[in-house]
Amino acid sequence: MSVEIFGHLTHRNESEVHLASGPSLDVEYIKRQSREHEYAGFDGVLIGVGSDGPDSLQIAALAATETKTLRLLVANRPGLINPTWAARSYATLDRISNGRAAFHVITGRESDGTLKNGDPLAKENRYGRTKEFMQIIKQAWTQRQPFDFRGRHYDIQGFVASVFPIQEPRIPVFFAGNSDVAFEVGAAEADRYALYAQPIEFLKQDIAKIHAAAKASGRPDLPGIIIFVRLVVGATDELAWQKAEGLKQAAIAQSGSVKPSETRWLPSKDGRDASAGDRRQLEANGISERHDRALWTGLSGVTERGKSSALVGSPSTIVDALLDYVDAGVTTFILDGFNRLNDVPEFGQHIIPAFRAALAERGQWRKAV
Repeated sequence: MSVEIFGHLTHRNESEVHLASGPSLDVEYIKRQSREHEYAGFDGVLIGVGSDGPDSLQIAALAATETKTLRLLVANRPGLINPTWAARSYATLDRISNGRAAFHVITGRESDGTLKNGDPLAKENRYGRTKEFMQIIKQAWTQRQPFDFRGRHYDIQGFVASVFPIQEPRIPVFFAGNSDVAFEVGAAEADRYALYAQPIEFLKQDIAKIHAAAKASGRPDLPGIIIFVRLVVGATDELAWQKAEGLKQAAIAQSGSVKPSETRWLPSKDGRDASAGDRRQLEANGISERHDRALWTGLSGVTERGKSSALVGSPSTIVDALLDYVDAGVTTFILDGFNRLNDVPEFGQHIIPAFRAALAERGQWRKAV
């Protein structure tokens, strides 16, 4: 299997270290970032879902019109969208994009938009609903005859779509979660399982749990493993670490100076609880800010978000650190920066070509014909 590299397409220019600039839906920014990710050599982009932000599917459709090869991994949440509606929406996107859509399932947590969007289901029940959702949507993409589904959360009677994906046999399903119940559900139903970057020994433990849950479910294969990781690149390792410390100080300064409406990145400002994945990063940060060859959890310690963890170093150090994750079992990377207008071109120049060359030498990547 070729290792794949995704980026992160957001709806405006913001991150943990700088406030949002531009409108809440910055159409020109989305267009530019779509083109730049493709030009930089990314296989695709993750398009996230928020509790009160723009619709991710429509952002993906816009990105599809600006690109030719970029895959569109679009997040959404069971409970906020009906499974048969989702099946038709994603099939439509797959048609518009000529077979480039992928579905990223996010179950969510109480403080992360579920209640304020009218979803009162408790977390311990939401993963059961997520499992049914994935079963239904996969059937809706492949079943050409009316089908029924009777579960605890959904009762589907006589559904058959009139629009189907281009991809065969269906659109791939990605999944994220770091709790035991998440492992059980995602490992049974998803094609690929996403985790935050973490110390390699932690990662190996989680992969072992995912594989054990997949085997226990009776599926004939194992899900691919994805990690989401930020990159802090410098001409030398020393300069990269200086840059990382500057990012940390910027986040700390921002946390004490902004209004709650201006950022969703800092725990003191948005009132959310930590997910299992976030807590995993905080556990690592409690041991040390630095792990393995280049992993840095220092910013996660400030934001209390797992997605703030980063690999820090020169291009050669970053590439070697990515290869360490490949050796641990990772098959897909979502690489992100803290200033995407600069970082995406930099990754395309200094990281992706070298990483792909190293993978090609191992027989783990070949250029699509």
